[in-house]
Parts: sequence; structure tokens; C-alpha cells
Amino acid sequence: MSLDTLRTAHQFVKNLRVNWARENLMPRTFVDSVRDVSPAFLRERGIEGIVWDVDNTLMEYHGTEVDSSVRAAYEALLIFPHVILSNSDEQRYRELGRIFPETPVLRVYAPKL
Repeated sequence: MSLDTLRTAHQFVKNLRVNWARENLMPRTFVDSVRDVSPAFLRERGIEGIVWDVDNTLMEYHGTEVDSSVRAAYEALLIFPHVILSNSDEQRYRELGRIFPETPVLRVYAPKL
């Protein structure tokens, strides 16, 4: 078992009650695109931070830059605390760190059972 796997497991277990609380897992709002979200939209809903998905949300699958069609909306939302959540392999994880140098990238995945 790798050190990365152990660190991920430790963080997950440490926050198990929060991670599995039903109210924390259920989406409350659905949008078609990042373009449909503005700072006002988030404030009206009491949302204080953003967990970003990258592939097929901010960029094409395994892309190397934010898609031009969502760039303005994405940049407008960077006033909120944010993090990128990825289940990528180590190589893609490092690449995301280079693409988003100012944004924390968390690599989380479910171990194979």
C-alpha cells in the first residue's frame, strides 16, 4: 500500500461522520454549466465555497487549460474558497497542480474492494 493511499484513508476516516452524513452527500441544486453560476447565485443559496470537478466541467477530459466557454464564469467564482477534487492517477494529479498553481488539488479515490 502506498503512502498516498494511507494518507487518503487517514483523511477519510478522520472525517468519516461528515463524509457519510446524508445531508452532505445530496445535491440541492443542479445546473447545466459553470456558466449558470455567479457569485450572486452562490450567495443567495448560502454557499461559501466551491469543490471543482475538472474533466468535462472546467475543461475537456484530460485537457490542459480551462475551456474558453466557461473561463469567465470560472474566474468570477474564484473569489470564493475553492478546491479541485480529483480521482486521477499520480501523473494527472501533478499535471493539475501545474495547471492550477493557486488552487489546492485533492486526490481522493475509493480503494478497489
